[in-house]
Amino acid sequence: MSTESMGKRIQRLRKERGLTQKQLADAVGVTPQAVSKWETDESCPDVTALPLIAGALGVSTDTLLGASSAATVVLENGTEKKSGKANWAWEWKAGKTVGLIFGVFVILAGVLLLFTIFKPEWFTNLSFWDILWPSAIIFVGLSGCFSHEFSGFSLGVIAVGVIFLLNNLGVIQGNVWLILLAAVLVIVGVSIIVKQFIKKRKKLGGATVVENGAKGEKLKSEYSDTDGVISYNASFGDDCIICRAEKINGGKVNVSFGDFTLDLRDVREFGDGAELEVNASFAEAVVKLPQCVRAELSTNGAFSGKGVEGSPAPDAPYVLRIKAAVSFGNLEIVY
Repeated sequence: MSTESMGKRIQRLRKERGLTQKQLADAVGVTPQAVSKWETDESCPDVTALPLIAGALGVSTDTLLGASSAATVVLENGTEKKSGKANWAWEWKAGKTVGLIFGVFVILAGVLLLFTIFKPEWFTNLSFWDILWPSAIIFVGLSGCFSHEFSGFSLGVIAVGVIFLLNNLGVIQGNVWLILLAAVLVIVGVSIIVKQFIKKRKKLGGATVVENGAKGEKLKSEYSDTDGVISYNASFGDDCIICRAEKINGGKVNVSFGDFTLDLRDVREFGDGAELEVNASFAEAVVKLPQCVRAELSTNGAFSGKGVEGSPAPDAPYVLRIKAAVSFGNLEIVY
């Protein structure tokens, strides 16, 4: 057990991570004054905030508490690699759920293959693919529910798979595309309404955090801001990009199937006529801006929502035009 106080440990880890007190406070959902009191040992973080603090600092909760028994190396994408002797034990871990779901899907594929060989009577009117591909969609949705924060998007993917599966099995009749559209509309609408009343806390530790120019290791994600021009492409996952460029002249963002955040709060200057194009399909997209810039937002698309949280400084010297095309998703601008 480390003799270093909790406050000094938080301060050291924050500085090693290159974060300001305000950045840590924003990631955890508290005020910078609260972080300052932690670091001077005037107060201690609430127990429920420890996972958020650990995630933002790129360490485990054991390391944050000074009880780590093995060395921890923080990779560029925010994940951890531990060294030292492992203690083997049979135990359930939530992080293993996605692997379990994939294992069940592989078993299902094997069973279906046996059915195609032996052809039981009830299976004669079905094919291997009639069941397998809708099941694959369902498992993708289930994986999304457990691999990152539960969202309406993951529920929508599950609904799509279930509708196609029931249609292939002959359980439901009628125009499957109209049924599918109705289900997606209901789910997207409910998700948009819920987001207006519940403030979402983005956990850096639960996403792939990518610094300038790095490529995400947990999902298909590519990012660069060469010469102040942002290029960000990502799909299928939960991703948080922290831009460290001093100046941004514009760029293009393409995201689909997941929750994505582009954090520009460290940018200190925006070029004249800077324009950011945001294309989001079946995605929850968040763009975080510093108060020195005023966003001029224009959107188009189908079955989408948009919102602005906070506001720029009254005398903000810069303007960023955000041209968004959002389909079956949501775009949020946060100051």
